[in-house]
Order: sequence, then structure tokens, then C-alpha cells
Amino acid sequence: MTSVLVSTARRWLTAYNESAQAGGAMGVSSALLDIQARRAALITKRLSAGTALVLPDPVGTGKTGVALVAAGMLVEAAKVSRVVVVAPNEAVQKLWRDRSKWLASPGTGKRLPAKTFRIVTRKRLADARQPIRPEEVLVVVDEAHRGLQSGGDFHDRLEEWAKGCHVLLVTATPFQLSTQGLTKMLGIGQAASDNGKAVVEAYGAAVVSLAKAYRVAVQRSSLDPVNEPAVLAATVRAVAKRPGAAAVLGTRILPSDPGLLLLRKEPPPLKKTSVEVSAKWREAYHVARVVPELVGTGKGDMFNRRLVSCSEALWGGKAGQQLRQRAAESPSVEAFAANLRKALGKARQHPKVAATSEWAATQAKDGRHVLVFCVFAETQQTLAAATRLAGGGRLSVEAPTGSVIPKAVVDRFQDPKRRPLVLVLQDRFSESIDLDGGHPCIVHHDLPWTPARVTQRWGRVVRAESEFKPVAQADIFVPVLDLDADNRLFDTVKARAGIGDLLLPPSVLADLQDPDEYALPDTLLHRLRD
Repeated sequence: MTSVLVSTARRWLTAYNESAQAGGAMGVSSALLDIQARRAALITKRLSAGTALVLPDPVGTGKTGVALVAAGMLVEAAKVSRVVVVAPNEAVQKLWRDRSKWLASPGTGKRLPAKTFRIVTRKRLADARQPIRPEEVLVVVDEAHRGLQSGGDFHDRLEEWAKGCHVLLVTATPFQLSTQGLTKMLGIGQAASDNGKAVVEAYGAAVVSLAKAYRVAVQRSSLDPVNEPAVLAATVRAVAKRPGAAAVLGTRILPSDPGLLLLRKEPPPLKKTSVEVSAKWREAYHVARVVPELVGTGKGDMFNRRLVSCSEALWGGKAGQQLRQRAAESPSVEAFAANLRKALGKARQHPKVAATSEWAATQAKDGRHVLVFCVFAETQQTLAAATRLAGGGRLSVEAPTGSVIPKAVVDRFQDPKRRPLVLVLQDRFSESIDLDGGHPCIVHHDLPWTPARVTQRWGRVVRAESEFKPVAQADIFVPVLDLDADNRLFDTVKARAGIGDLLLPPSVLADLQDPDEYALPDTLLHRLRD
């Protein structure tokens, strides 16, 4: 990678950021600007050679700007003539459209021709015409970890649509995906490499073997599985003969810039607050567990997640709806449903809703903004109402239900000097939304199964513009009911985060002597290669 290419990228980024600030956005530090220039230059170099790439930089580090600048450089160098950005939803599509307007050639000061960029949602990709000359097209897939972890309509359509194109997969959490999910995502754009599929499969086999050896080593020892080097060394030796890991990451995943590790911190480990459950409510919980068997539908993890989220989420799910339907048809079922509804209670009578609303209200009364994440629409509205009640009707609580958060709400939340605001969001707002600046508290009312989602949530408020000021662990509230289903979810996501940090750490270190040579997750895959 030449210094000329980096200097060119820095000029593009400087112009991009000046335009962004003129539009009211906050700027980035000179140190981060230098890192972004190296990232954009390396993307340009790799994609000029036709390689499909993953940009794995952490949340909040300006990947959108980096990807846009790299695209502009490729267009100006006549390596591609069109850029197609695939956004996960309309809100993110609007973000790319707005930010693409900040992109202009530093040489001429002019924006790229309007026909150069096309920004579509995943739903509309099926309507987009397949490129006639794919070698002249750059496809940028934002939030690439979503929808590409397994075969499906979007994955299969994109795989076919992007064949022969230059491909840039933008995702902050590729190493927190499952092995199957990561290898499936890496397979997109594999036509750019003759042996792409074989390399991806070899990598998957290597990591699966490593994971199995890791579990055996941990089971046979009393060592701390995350921090004990001996366990790591044993598992590395167990799969050292498996090829492919170094090759696939060297060709597919952009090596990280070591400077990013100095600028940005990762989220602290999850620490739960155990929520006590009364004997009466515990009894109602165990009775509710038989509802799926009673109605013949809704059994599984989603039912349990609704049950421990809030009572309203339970009744809004498949099993709850079916029970209401059966109750309308049978007096005995109607009596059972009525008694169960009374026993489980509503709103703050649910112990987790009570815990979250009280904690959020307390923080807001102390002058802090609070960001609450949940999964279900019923939970969002229930938490909003419960928090208002916990605050005596004097707290400001917002729970947007549309595709975007109103600008006035975002502006207020980003300002720590404004009156405290409790913002209750569903998980669709855990990606591609900028809420930094207000240094709020965070609540994980509903935990996801994957630690990648936890990192994405954290990344809404820990971003470049606010110099990555982290949220302290004491300011992150994780209520967990003292019940089997909720404890199992917490233990699972925490274990996955720990194993993921060991097997596939979220940060990727390049060989400092030659950053273009290869990219491997730190410690583990360096040892595999050596």
C-alpha cells in the first residue's frame, strides 16, 4: 500500500468530513482520520485486484464514510463505473443517501454523477437489474452479518446478483457470528477468487475443530477458559494441521489497523442483576410454561423469551393468541386463561418490567439519559408506560414505533445538558443509528442470543464523534429473572461472548511488518499460522 494512495484517501475523507460538518455532523479526530485513510486506501487496493472483502472495523468508527470514499476512489480510478449499496432497511437506506451527498472528488470539488450510486434496500434488491458488466460494479452490503448467516431469499439473491462484481461487506461484528454464519457470509462474492469456496470451507472446518477441542480442554481442567493460555495452546495444537484459516482471512477480511485498538474500547463483560421473583409469581410462571402444550403452538425459545420479557409480550405471541382463541370457544379454557392472566399480572406487576422501569427512572432522576433495548413491540410500549409511572409522571419517555427516530428526539438524547430522556427501542434500532454525545446509561431488558447484538447496542452511543467515551459497567443494567429460562439465556450469551473472544476475537491484528500480507484474529490464528 503506497503512501500516495493513503494521501489521496485522506484528501477524500477530509473533504467528506468538511461537508458532513457543514451539514451539522460532528467531526472526527485527526488520529482517526489517519486510520480511516489507511482503511480506505487498503480497500481501494484490494478491490482493484477484484477481491471480495469484509470491512470488520468496530461499531462507531466511521465505516460508512470509509466505504463511500473507497467507492469514490475506485470510480475516479475507472476501476468501477457503478456502485450499488444494499441497506438492511429504509432507515439505513436514507442514512447512506444522505451521507453519499457529502462525497465529492477533492481534485475537482464535484460530486460523482448521480447515476454512479444506487442505494437499495434488501427487499428491493430483487427488483434491481443484474449487472450486464459485473466487473465494472462495486456492491457494498451494509450490516452484512444480518441475513447472510444462512441460505435464504436475500442470501441466495445477493450471491447470484453479486457474482463477478467487486464486493465489500461492511460489518462490525463478523467474528462474533457462529462459524457457520461467518463462513456463509464470506461465501458472498466468492466468484472473485477461483478457490474462494474451498478456502471458506477449509476455514470453517478449522474453526469447528478448534471449538470442539477447546470445549474438551476446558471440561478436563479447572482453568479459566477465557484467560488461561494453557487451554488456548492445547486447542491450537489440536487443530494446527488444518489448513485454510490464514488463507481465507488474508484474502477475505481486511486486516485491522492497530491504531483502532488504542482509540476504542470494547464493551465490558455482561454482568447481571438478579431479579427476585415472588413465590406467587413463580408459580404463575411455571403454570404459563404449559401453555404451548395446551394450545399446540408457540413452544420454544421465543415463547420463553416473551414470558420473561413482560406479560403483554406473552399474550401477544402465538401461544397467547391461540389461548385467547381457545378461551372464546370453551368456558373451562376461558377460566384458566383469566386466572393465569390475573396471576401473571400486567405492566409493573411483571418483576422484570418493575426492575427495569425503577432503574431507568432512578437514573433519569439523577440527570442521566437512559437507552433501553428490548425485542418485542409489546415490551417496548409496556416499559415506556411503566417508566413514566415509576417517575411519577414527570419523566420524559420516548418509544418510537416508526422506521426512524424523530430528529428532535435524537438531538435531545445526544446532549447531556438537556432534560433527561428515557429512550425505549426495539432491536431494529440497534444498528446504523447514531445516538452518541449524551453519555447515557444502557439497559438490556431483553438479551439477544448472540453477543454481536450486545456490541451493536453499545455502539449506538460509543462512537468516533464523541471520542469513544465508553459506558461504564456500572451504568449498564442487565436484569435477569431468577428463573431457569432467563438464567439460561444470560449464561448462553455470556459463554458465547467468552468463547468468541478466545476463538475469534472481535479485533483483528495485522502483521505490523507488512499489513498487506495477511489478517488473522489476534493470538489464536497467529498461532495457527505459525
